[in-house]
Amino acid sequence: MVPKIAIAAAMIFSVFASIAELRAQVRPTQDATRNSSVAAGHAYAAKMCAQCHDISSRIDDQFARARPPSFYAVANAKTTSAIGLNAFLVTPHAPMPNFIIEPGDRKNIIDYILSLRNESAPST
Repeated sequence: MVPKIAIAAAMIFSVFASIAELRAQVRPTQDATRNSSVAAGHAYAAKMCAQCHDISSRIDDQFARARPPSFYAVANAKTTSAIGLNAFLVTPHAPMPNFIIEPGDRKNIIDYILSLRNESAPST
């Protein structure tokens, strides 16, 4: 006869194994969703933001300081966070045009900007 404790341990191990397997299945979906959001954010920025902002360069160009900041510079600012970017994008501020960015597009742009962050930059 198998002790009850051995049966309980086997059941617990089985539950943890199932959880680990589910996590492994969910992570690629989350990564794919994130990649899709970043791509959609880049496409939206190319259409709506690139006239004023450098949206793609990973160089913080000194001569461009007279222009609005590049997305790379924004992403790598010490104070940049997803919450801060969201607040900034829903608040009117000159000289940026006062247009409404739909919530889904806003999330995608934020994901894209944060994807430009250097590895050494603080994460949000």
